[in-house]
Amino acid sequence: MADSLREQVDYCGTTAITHLLDTLSTVQHDKSLRSDGNRAWAVRQSSSQLAESVNDWLSENEPQFLALSQPKVHGHRGGNYHYYAPTRNTAAPVRNLAKGEISVYDALFKRYSSHCGWDWRLLAAQAYEESAFNPYAVSWAGAMGLMQLMPQTARDLGVTADRVYDAESNISGAVRLIRQLNDHYLDVRSSDERINFILAAYNAGPGHVDDARRLAAKRGFRSDVWADVAPIVLRMSQSEYYNDPVVRHGYFRGTETYNYVADIRARWQTYRTKIR
Repeated sequence: MADSLREQVDYCGTTAITHLLDTLSTVQHDKSLRSDGNRAWAVRQSSSQLAESVNDWLSENEPQFLALSQPKVHGHRGGNYHYYAPTRNTAAPVRNLAKGEISVYDALFKRYSSHCGWDWRLLAAQAYEESAFNPYAVSWAGAMGLMQLMPQTARDLGVTADRVYDAESNISGAVRLIRQLNDHYLDVRSSDERINFILAAYNAGPGHVDDARRLAAKRGFRSDVWADVAPIVLRMSQSEYYNDPVVRHGYFRGTETYNYVADIRARWQTYRTKIR
């Protein structure tokens, strides 16, 4: 089954993976829907082996798939959109160590970080993770700008389409989202612990993070301590976990979210050491 599926996906990857999905007959829209927040595919509820094969194939071939499926984008007000696919990189680039400058956007990070109670260097670390400080970055999934806001999220935050590539508008929108997530996780009493959950939810959505917290509590772990919840996040692509009755949002690829939090925290620590 797995080898046959991989042959089919290899063939149709150059056109669209939807060609394969169209052959999967009647789809039931419940926990047969697999999604990591960016991609989604569906199989019959009884076809767990097929679903796992698709998941395995994507894990092994994601870079090639993304390269083939990235959108074609064009210039914006004299600038360029850039397809951006973050890779694991805990580097902490510094624009000018002697002057204590991380990026050209430091003044904005300092101004808006006070709106959400964060260290400005943490906001800078997150921005680098999101776009490598490129205000015209566009992900394959359509996330836009310095802080990679999805179109609907940007609209909900009051960032209009003509301002989403403006660095200040993008940062201010992201900070409004961070404030919303902070309110969502007020039950996490430690402000430092809360940062972990906010970052995870910024990346994966609060629904998936809340699922992991419920699973952690069900299994006897502390749901307000990231070190206890993170191992659950890592396993949210396993059917034993995403099919648990307490899970409301289904499958997601938690390795990306786990690494997202870890990389930003590591970069922030470096910035705190180097930049005063």
